[in-house]
Amino acid sequence: MKRIGWSLGAQRDLRTIAQFYNQLDAALSDRLIQEVEQATRILIDYPQMGPPVAESALRRWRVTGTPFLLFYRVSGSTVRILKVLDARSDWKPV
Repeated sequence: MKRIGWSLGAQRDLRTIAQFYNQLDAALSDRLIQEVEQATRILIDYPQMGPPVAESALRRWRVTGTPFLLFYRVSGSTVRILKVLDARSDWKPV
C-alpha cells in the first residue's frame, strides 16, 4: 500500500494557503485543506492518475472543488507531494 509524504515546500504551501483563506473565512480555509487532504487519499489508491509534467516523473493532480494543483512524484511505496499551487498562477516552471 502506498503512503503520502509531504516535502517541506509542500507543507509550507499548505500553511500559506490555510493562513490566507483563514483571513477571509475560517470555514472556507478548513474546507479547502480538507479537500487537499482528500485528494491525497485518492492518489494513494491511484498514484498514476495525474498526468506527467513535461515528460518527467513529476505529476500533477487537480484538487476537486478548489483552485489547487498537487505536484507529486511516486517513488517506491510513497506518493511524495512536492508543491501545492494555485492553478491560476504561472506554475509551469515547477
